Amino acid sequence: MFNAKRMPIGRIAVLASQFIRGKHKPGYCPNNYSDGDKVVVVNMADPLMTGRKRLDKIYRHHTGYAGGLKEIMIKEMVERKPE
Repeated sequence: MFNAKRMPIGRIAVLASQFIRGKHKPGYCPNNYSDGDKVVVVNMADPLMTGRKRLDKIYRHHTGYAGGLKEIMIKEMVERKPE
């Protein structure tokens, strides 16, 4: 367990991936993926972002069609879908 309230998003992602792979267990084996746990991150409505990331960070994805590049700023994403 850890307090994710005052952690940056990247740090939370790293800790979650370590729990999913099972690296926190003493019997960890890199070629065996059955030792991992399930991770549920709760209460990420207001994540900690350092610097100007809240204003500058942009998520991009492509729909696969011509001219289908979609961009959304992190500020808009947190307002529209806080979960």
